[in-house]
Amino acid sequence: MKIAREALRLSFPVMVGYVFLGIAFGILCQQQGYSMIWAFLISLSVYAGSMQFVLLTFFH
Repeated sequence: MKIAREALRLSFPVMVGYVFLGIAFGILCQQQGYSMIWAFLISLSVYAGSMQFVLLTFFH
């Protein structure tokens, strides 16, 4: 349990960054007219976070 707590403490700043990027991507998807399911599928299948944003321009 102590190791898991330490791992969570060390990885929390990175997780917060990913959460905000995910929120920004979801907002951009919605503004472009895509539904929430598209945002989920793109996030699930595209490994590079910046490519998610580029991919929306390719689709639009």
